[in-house]
Amino acid sequence: MALLLWCAVAALLLGVWYSFRAERPSEISPVAAPQSGSAEPTNEAARARPSARIPPLRQAPTPLGPPEADENSPRKALARAFRIKDPVERSMEVGRLMADFFARDPEAALDYLHTMPRGVEFNNALFFMLGAIAENDAARAIELASELATHAEERVVFNIVFDIFARRDLREAVRNLSLVPAGEGRINALRATASRWADKNLEAALTWAQGLSKSEDRDPAMETVLWSLAVEDPWRALDLAARTLDADPLERTVARIMQRIGDLDSQKASEVLKLLPSGPTQTHIALDLARSFASDSPASALAWVATLSASEMRTLALNNILDVWIETAPLEAADYVSRMVAGAEQTVATRHFAERYGSLNPQDAVRWAQSLHSEPARNEAIVGAVNGWAQQDAAAAARWAGELSSQHPARFESVRSAVSYWRLSDLQEARAFARDLSPEALRKAALDELGD
Repeated sequence: MALLLWCAVAALLLGVWYSFRAERPSEISPVAAPQSGSAEPTNEAARARPSARIPPLRQAPTPLGPPEADENSPRKALARAFRIKDPVERSMEVGRLMADFFARDPEAALDYLHTMPRGVEFNNALFFMLGAIAENDAARAIELASELATHAEERVVFNIVFDIFARRDLREAVRNLSLVPAGEGRINALRATASRWADKNLEAALTWAQGLSKSEDRDPAMETVLWSLAVEDPWRALDLAARTLDADPLERTVARIMQRIGDLDSQKASEVLKLLPSGPTQTHIALDLARSFASDSPASALAWVATLSASEMRTLALNNILDVWIETAPLEAADYVSRMVAGAEQTVATRHFAERYGSLNPQDAVRWAQSLHSEPARNEAIVGAVNGWAQQDAAAAARWAGELSSQHPARFESVRSAVSYWRLSDLQEARAFARDLSPEALRKAALDELGD
């Protein structure tokens, strides 16, 4: 049962790790301990008691020496277990034997752990054994974790041991953070501490996380605490995220908070964007909202996008709406783009839409492109349609573009674009086609695309 429990914990924490994975600078930032009254009372006795079972860490693992004669020895039994072909059966048997080995002789089991091949069996044993050691000897558990957890999935052990520390005494957990070097292990330790603290006293956890002096500590701690706050007050969490985070931490946090906010109408969506600072995160959230609205009602999505003040964001949001719209009603989307007011926005929209249209239905796409009234939009749409067509059938797209009038403004770029795709499927045929092109400037440009 202990093995199954630890396997379940390992699987859960591996999922947590994949959400949080991010590298940080190597500098270790100081971490303030909780102030008196900031959370649950500390357990001084638990923190002070020495290890009853696990002696101090040796400088290096003891060599295993020659195999024991006893066929039932732990090492012999484990060697047999590792030969089991079924991965589930092997993992369970190795886990059972390692748990028994560790219960009988912790030091010998730790020595054997150093020799185990990396993989599921190693991870389960690492999580189980260091979790047990952490109950009595925090420093040794952290030192072993730093030594043995050399891969990302293994560093979940820092979540495990720091959750144990934080459940026992938050002051101990914060103090032990000073023993963890910078990097993914430290991030996991910070997240585990912040999560447990937020469960006990959310306001105190927020104060602690905001007070961390270095961003490589503050960001993961604030992310974790804000996710807990979002359960109770997502709008406050969103406001705090916008004021305390930036870049990837902000984007991850906002995306998760918005899951708690639930369905947004256009007014609430605009409120979300107003809370966010101008920049990539605000743009990414706007695009996500545009796609979400478009999946329900393209007309409503277009009305909302029209309220956006930044022209670049408005253009990108429109492109995202068109991407969704063309999947369900391509003729309606094409008609909308055709009727847009002539100008820069229509020209950009036609190029984007035509490329997507060309990849789905090239013949309809090029007919639609040629029907546009605005010459700049028409030329951009032809180039876009040929580009999309070439992604599916480069030879056909190149030949169609090559048959355009030699004076056609879109011919040069359309041919060159199609040829660049053709080289990926049939370089010799593409070269033969390019050598027959005229005028000389187009022939040279096409051959340049082919590396000639």
